[in-house]
Amino acid sequence: MSGFAQAAQHDFTQDGIVFDQEDSHGAMVAGKAAGHLGSSHNAGVTPRLRLYLAGPDVFRPDAAGHGRRLVALCARHGFDAVFPLDPSLPAGVPWPEAARRIYAADVAHIAACDAVLANLDFFRGAEPDSGTCFEVGYAVARGKPVIGYVPEAGSFAERIRQRHPQVAGVGPADAAGWLLEEFGLPLNLMLGVSCRIVVGGVEAALEAAREVLARDTAATR
Repeated sequence: MSGFAQAAQHDFTQDGIVFDQEDSHGAMVAGKAAGHLGSSHNAGVTPRLRLYLAGPDVFRPDAAGHGRRLVALCARHGFDAVFPLDPSLPAGVPWPEAARRIYAADVAHIAACDAVLANLDFFRGAEPDSGTCFEVGYAVARGKPVIGYVPEAGSFAERIRQRHPQVAGVGPADAAGWLLEEFGLPLNLMLGVSCRIVVGGVEAALEAAREVLARDTAATR
């Protein structure tokens, strides 16, 4: 899920991370301070796999700094990464047009990446961020591996009862009488079946991504 924020109209470099306006409308990517996007773009260098970092993290008050930290962490694990925070759009662009541009940029990033890491923690309620869920589905439809991460173990219903007891109700139904899904998966089955879900944060997801991508690479040889 992409965010929108005002930023300067030039590259910003910090700790080897390039905030590059030229990369599909300025998403944050792993790269080198020399001005290129990353090792996967350099002739004569073995390409590194690129991850799309999906999640509601773009809405954090410290989204830009958080994104740099995530991208740097991915780089330390040997991955290029895209954190889809759009730093700027031309002044005066109507909000519907801005939304269309952000959407187009984000789906282009997903198509260009090798896998998606998705923050599927509850967001503003007892479900993951809706935009992130779309990005997960889009990636799965394109045949991309998706590794989702949640902060605690337990089934979907157990996690709702633990984190949002006011909506959980008693027994198999929620407070409004609607059935709580219970298949022993940490999330709705459409996410729990289609994704590799790990308990923990980005570090745990990166370890799982390494395993999944290594397996997929070996299977294609």
